[in-house]
Amino acid sequence: MADAHVIVLPGGGYAEHAPHEAEPVVSWLAGIGIEASVFRYPLNVRHPVPLLAVRAEIRRLRAAGAERIGLMGFSAGGHLAGLAALAPDAAPEESVQFAVLGYSITSMETETYRPSRLILLGPDASPELRRATSLDALVTPGAPPFFLWHTAEDPYVPVEHTYRLARMLADNEVPHATHVFAHGPHSLGLAQGAGDAALWTTLAEHWMHENHAQSRTRDAMADAEPAVTAAPRVDPALARDVAAAYLDAPSRPDPLTTAAYARLVAETDRLFGLITSAALPDPVRVVFTTCPAPYGDAWELIASVTGDRLLEVDTVAADPDRHHPLMGSGLGGEYDRFRAVHDILGHAGLGLGFDRDGEFAVWLAQERMHSPLAGRALATELHGQHSVRWTTGQVASPKATLLDAGQLRQARLGAGSAVPGHRRGDRRAP
Repeated sequence: MADAHVIVLPGGGYAEHAPHEAEPVVSWLAGIGIEASVFRYPLNVRHPVPLLAVRAEIRRLRAAGAERIGLMGFSAGGHLAGLAALAPDAAPEESVQFAVLGYSITSMETETYRPSRLILLGPDASPELRRATSLDALVTPGAPPFFLWHTAEDPYVPVEHTYRLARMLADNEVPHATHVFAHGPHSLGLAQGAGDAALWTTLAEHWMHENHAQSRTRDAMADAEPAVTAAPRVDPALARDVAAAYLDAPSRPDPLTTAAYARLVAETDRLFGLITSAALPDPVRVVFTTCPAPYGDAWELIASVTGDRLLEVDTVAADPDRHHPLMGSGLGGEYDRFRAVHDILGHAGLGLGFDRDGEFAVWLAQERMHSPLAGRALATELHGQHSVRWTTGQVASPKATLLDAGQLRQARLGAGSAVPGHRRGDRRAP
């Protein structure tokens, strides 16, 4: 999630900032590959001062280059995170892409946990102001995705708060996850050693990465729509250099290469799960077959996926020469699923052929769906192996290697003018 930044808002009843909900949370996020920072919003002040301060911090981070900004708040900090994500009148540069709320205050209309309400709104807050600062009253179908967690035993902020918000998110069809653990007090923070509640960090990690993958996929598909009729032209000289580098590279699973492929596998499996999920109104059914060439050309594949919602993938399981040293190569294994995602989101999704320029454009588009680390392995699989086929006519055997980042950068910069992107009749290499 190199293009994302999470702002952590510790709780404390709008009167203090709880230390265990601040830097320790940032350290945990850094450990799972997510850039984050603590924002200590103004205390003991009235609404909308804290909200305006958070919006200013969002603007600052976005101006510094953060594309996607998420908020993670606890208790009162969760209420503030929800306000920043849901309150109307936010400028585009103040938008939030997702929010994670832990045992959050969500309603200012209930009589539970009055101290925060009295600090933020004052003792004489009107019903209109209390409703305008209640998260469940602010949800619209355009709200960003939410991850909510709470404990049923919380004595200070009853779990009713999370249920109220979750109900409105569901009513408005806003993507969200809600986890309520049976046991645990208020203010758990990372909840280490707190029984089942300690699972929230693992659940949130998977949710954030999945949400990020979905966002990158939507952005990449939208950005790549013109590629249905046009694709970048491959620079033949640069392709020859990439092919030579791939052929000369040793197959050596060093720590960086192993980590890159592990990340690619994880991100690919999330994409595969999204594409084929039975929860979708029209999922793609993937069949792994031993037939060596299920489709004669790209048109047949595109018609099958877009029309019949069916993709047949010729498995690598039966051919030891096509087994990958770092991706499971059994029937329907990691390497088969990687190739399925490539065909569905790349060729079928973008309408691009199996020819040299079509494969090149698919690589550039698919790269945007992955993290930079996974992108290193993706480039080896797509641009490296395809460059060998384009320049030598031979099928490259999979390797445990990473191509030089500088060389790949030159390949991207060397993309020439647009040419027809989909050529009927192009056939895959045998």
